[in-house]
Amino acid sequence: MPDPLRIAVATCAELPEPDPDEVLLLAALEGRGHEPELIAWDLPVEECGVRRSAGRAVALERFDLCVIRSTWNYFEEPERFRAWLREVAGRTALWNPLETCLGNIDKRYLLRLEDRGVPIVPTWFIERGEPFDLRRRWGEVDWDAIVVKPVISAGSFETHRFERGALEDAVGFLGERRDERAWMVQRYEAKVETVGECAIVCIGGQVSHAVRKTPRFSGDDEKVSAAFRPNEPGRSLAAAVLAGVGPTLYARVDVIEDAQGMMRLAELELLEPSLFFLQSPPGLEAFLDALEARAEEARATR
Repeated sequence: MPDPLRIAVATCAELPEPDPDEVLLLAALEGRGHEPELIAWDLPVEECGVRRSAGRAVALERFDLCVIRSTWNYFEEPERFRAWLREVAGRTALWNPLETCLGNIDKRYLLRLEDRGVPIVPTWFIERGEPFDLRRRWGEVDWDAIVVKPVISAGSFETHRFERGALEDAVGFLGERRDERAWMVQRYEAKVETVGECAIVCIGGQVSHAVRKTPRFSGDDEKVSAAFRPNEPGRSLAAAVLAGVGPTLYARVDVIEDAQGMMRLAELELLEPSLFFLQSPPGLEAFLDALEARAEEARATR
């Protein structure tokens, strides 16, 4: 029987919300005879072993692979998180790969995807401290509502919807926070209230399953449907999005149908997305198979 794989599962010291994937993943890895261990990115690397209660020393080199899962507070200290990613990648195999993770932290990656021809939800980006005339820009389009959020965020942090009638509220919101961080303004796609947002989970570059999510804004809880097989337009868009990304262990392609019925990319999650293993046990098995393969490859090349 081969030696068990040593898998570091990256999280944070204090989860901002429960992670339904975590217990399932750890139990499944142990069930296959492996040795998973939670490590918290926001504790010193030398002390990052965590079981949610107390740290203990851990040498990253002893892991065959580190897989990022619930590092959900990374947006609070993005430069520190980038440094942590680089350190981990220098000491063990990191999945998703380092450059893939670094490129997914800032949501301006949407512009790169749009340049490749991927239809995205129409989005304006506002640099930190940059003057932005929201009254003029919104007056030039027929958007009934907008969504405003930071370009580096997670878990609906500072994500707000504004109706056209609340224009002045939106102007005030951005004006008060302009110097805090960079922002993005997206057209609000009303069909998320009826059709929902489709979160397409891909494992090893292949579509695994999908769920529908209700709109989630600052302070809201996430509600999801049962798992299902996404339709052909959704699968095609997911394939187009991932075509230029490079190898991935996991990805989540969040798509929304616009008023004309076109599927548009809302976000591409390559860093720390929920993968909805509770809704899709086969998705968990596929993830385990792909994770084992990458860990074994990493062990063989040491």
